This record gives sequence, C-alpha cells and structure tokens, in this order.
Amino acid sequence: MDSYDDYSNLHWTSIVITCSSGSVRDGVEEECKRLSKGGLLPSHDLLLVLDDPQHEVEVSKQEQVFHAAPGVGSGGATINAILVAMERLSAQHNHTTIYTPSKSSYFSYLHNIHINNISSELVHSSRILVLHHGRLLVHSPGGTAFLRLSPEQTFVPPSATTTPPTLLQHAIWMTTKMSSKSKTGVWVMSLDTFLPYSCIVCPPDTDGVDGAVVCTVAAPLEHATHHGVVIANNEQDINKMEYRMPLDELRKVCSEGVGAVISGLVFLSSSLTEKLLGLHTVPPLDRCTYYGMDSGVPPLQVSFFT
Repeated sequence: MDSYDDYSNLHWTSIVITCSSGSVRDGVEEECKRLSKGGLLPSHDLLLVLDDPQHEVEVSKQEQVFHAAPGVGSGGATINAILVAMERLSAQHNHTTIYTPSKSSYFSYLHNIHINNISSELVHSSRILVLHHGRLLVHSPGGTAFLRLSPEQTFVPPSATTTPPTLLQHAIWMTTKMSSKSKTGVWVMSLDTFLPYSCIVCPPDTDGVDGAVVCTVAAPLEHATHHGVVIANNEQDINKMEYRMPLDELRKVCSEGVGAVISGLVFLSSSLTEKLLGLHTVPPLDRCTYYGMDSGVPPLQVSFFT
C-alpha cells in the first residue's frame, strides 16, 4: 500500500468547485470553508465555489415567472472556472489594470470586479483543480457532495479525517493523489464519478505533455458497453471516445476483452489551458463564460468529456 505522505503535502494554486445553481453553491461553499478552516483539504492558495454561467428566461409576463435557461455543460463550466481562477490569481499578483463594477448577478458574486488582464506566466506556473459538482439527485437534494463514505474507500489521509469523509472531500484528495507527478497544469474531475481507494492507482507523469491526458479504468467489455470508452491508436494517442458503444463493436477494437472506461478525470497541460482561456472571447464559445452571460446572449452547452 502506498503512503499518504506521497501526496498529503502537495499544494494547489487554486481549487475551483463549480455548481449548477446558487442554492447548491451556498451549501458547498459553507462545507468548503469548514474543511479549509479545519485543515482538512490539501494546501491551496485560492479556494473558489462558482455558479455555472446561466441567465434566467421569462416564460410568463403575467405571473412574472422565471426559469433558468439550460446551462453551459461541463465543457463551458470548465472554461469559465479556469478563467475566473486565473483572473483572481492575476489580481493577487497585481497583473490587473482595470476594475469596473457590474450589475450582473454573476459579477456580484465575484465581488463586483471585472479583471481584464490574465497573466500568461501564471498559467504556466500554476496547479489548478476544477471539480464539477455534477448532477442533482432526487434522493439527495444537495447533490452527491455530502454523501458520506467509509474512510477505507477514500484517498482522504487520516490526518484530514475527523468524521466519515464526504464524496467532495474524497474527490479533492483523490485528484491530488493523481496529480502527484504534475508540476503545473489543470486537473478536472466530476462528482458524478466515484473512484474508490486503490493502492494500484498510477498517477500519470505529465511532464512534457502538450495537450490532455484522459485517465481511464480497465473494465470488462460487458460493463464498458454501458459507459464511455477511449479508443486509442497505440495505447497512448486517443483516436476517439465513444459512449454506450455496442458490445459487438467493442469486441472488434478491444481484442483483449477489456475496455478503457472514461473515469471523468482529465489533465490539461499549461499550453492547452492557455489556448482554452483564449476561447472565452471567441464566438460562439464566449457564451460558455460569464462574459457572454453579461452581454445577454443565451448559453452554449459544451461537453468536456465528448
């Protein structure tokens, strides 16, 4: 069994948790404050809990009823999270030039500050964790973040365990473990996925990677056919990702009877992150961030995992 010392002292430049609504965000934010204050999270400079960009659509003028428009998807939420994190980090390092208050509710949550300068240098020297809260469940109105787990199933070090750990705490520590060979870059994870503790987990060496690393779990084809799988050319270069691929087709491309199931954990290199940041002003992808929401355009749904 590996030692918790391998990753318990790792540091994040920023931990960003995205939520689909303000009602969910409030609870997650309080929990994160409690965990951070108690020293129950990995070391970090910045901890943010953000709403996914969205605007309300009026559907009944007589009753003045408003409903939230469709969100930006996991891809849009990822771009927005990285953008906000880099803006905040740039502000901390005095890389900003203009501060202007905004009437937007999303800007209000960001303390009414609009930062128009992002330091490219910081992109290449930061370790950022983006954790998506994921779907809301009928049996768990607050989402999966507060589901309790057995300590033996989690990557939470004993020193950070005072009560049975939550899925939120486990996901943060698990990603920290997987990032132990990454000096810089962005790691993206979702609470829709649960990867239990295993001593055979192998953190990828991302030094020299110019692009993305998709972490997978080996699974029998009978199981893989119900999930997303990675089809690779030479065990490393991804050809495509397919969801719910028919079993017969899977057998043709997975000759050993084992499929590489998408785990929901992805690494983005600093160079790729910088390119993604540049998309926040490029139509139609500007509709994935609060920049687009502030101008009143409808959101654009983009999936991160397809």
